[in-house]
Amino acid sequence: MKKLIFSHSFAQEGSRAFRTENELALTRSRGSSTYSMDLVIKIAMLYNYEPMEVVKKTASAVRRLMLQWAAVPSSVRWGRTRELLRVENISLFTGGKPVLRGISMSALRGEIIGLVGEGRRALILAIAGLFKPTSGSVTLDGIDTYSRRSEIKDSIGLLLNRTELYGQFSPRWNLLFLGKLDGNVDKNTINDLLEKYNLTQHADKKASNLNQEIKRKLMIVQALIKRPSLLLLEEPLAGLKDQEAKGVEALLKNLSRWEGLTIICTGRNAQELTFCNKILSLKKGTVEAVIETERQEIG
Repeated sequence: MKKLIFSHSFAQEGSRAFRTENELALTRSRGSSTYSMDLVIKIAMLYNYEPMEVVKKTASAVRRLMLQWAAVPSSVRWGRTRELLRVENISLFTGGKPVLRGISMSALRGEIIGLVGEGRRALILAIAGLFKPTSGSVTLDGIDTYSRRSEIKDSIGLLLNRTELYGQFSPRWNLLFLGKLDGNVDKNTINDLLEKYNLTQHADKKASNLNQEIKRKLMIVQALIKRPSLLLLEEPLAGLKDQEAKGVEALLKNLSRWEGLTIICTGRNAQELTFCNKILSLKKGTVEAVIETERQEIG
């Protein structure tokens, strides 16, 4: 094995490897700093270095690069400043009554948008391609989400507020079962997701014994099984205590920041959606106001 000679290009390569797996050089696990050894080994094998040399010599440098990476807005960081989603003047009538009226909006990659007010659920379902707009259109990467839904259904993750885990079974079983309902998902995919989002320690417990924060995180992870580019969440913080809500908020912000995921979520009021980049306030199915939050910059 070669003795490691640190170089900027090496640090950049290490940074890319960690970014690819959506992890930092140092991650927090059970209150102590631990290295993601699988990634360290990948880097070591790539450059023919001793793994411990990688750990000792590059951790601080990679961490510095990651902090620089984190400071860049995600719309720029992911090289995708173009729109991911466009809602163009859609209206929706059910039973002859207007539910949505002339709504237009757009979302960039890595952006989190909140929806409050009358019509928010109908708008989420129309974006998902489950409701056909009476007029107007919804496109994801230029593809109509209703008429061409089969082409983009795996690109949209949807979690409605009535979704629950089967309490008598484990989270691992739940994710595998729900994943197979929507396609051929194997155990390795589920195990990778549980590990990636630091949920492995809860994977084999009885789901009914978990606290609300962990249950909600697991349900969000279930919506990520197909690796969507757009995540639609109905009231993801409903019923959570303040500390539990902060844990779920942190997960959503990390999905936006580190994975470039676009997230649209509804809430009962604007106060519970302050982690969003902006909030659309609906009244009688129209956009009454766009509320800019303190977290205006994407990422």
